[in-house]
Amino acid sequence: MILTYDNFLQCELFYEPLRASHRAAVTNNHTLTTIKDIIEFYKQPGIIDKLNKEYILETDTSKPFTEPINLNKSFWATGNNYFYNCMLAEFRKGVICYKDANKYITDNTSGNMLFSRAYYNSMEIMSDIDIKEFLNQNPIGIEGNVIMHGIHRVCAMIGRLITNKEYIPFNLGKGY
Repeated sequence: MILTYDNFLQCELFYEPLRASHRAAVTNNHTLTTIKDIIEFYKQPGIIDKLNKEYILETDTSKPFTEPINLNKSFWATGNNYFYNCMLAEFRKGVICYKDANKYITDNTSGNMLFSRAYYNSMEIMSDIDIKEFLNQNPIGIEGNVIMHGIHRVCAMIGRLITNKEYIPFNLGKGY
């Protein structure tokens, strides 16, 4: 099953206290409800530049975090850039999964902190064909109209739509 463009625009991003600061950066401090609201807000001239200067705080990923990363308060609560940077970067080749974060941090020779703007900018942009294949292989999870799983992918798509690129449908995972 796929998520149509119109249905995508009506979706909301799951709120979870652990990731609240990262969600807040994308939803204008939780004031933007739907994906359509987010896209319209970020299409306004100067908004991204203003947030980049005044609001976005890159998480310090220079040292490994206690596992599991997905539940680590330091990993999630010391910045607000994870979802926001996905939105700015759109879809990039070679982005690592959270489960491999400490391996990247330990082996990092690039000097780019994980999930930072520099990290994404060092990666090649995915083609539409690559994105279609990636989304087919990596479904997102939705309950009602709330995106529960795959928020980073959703933020990357929001970034595409902000820059007037084509919506590429998401596959929905089993049970969603």
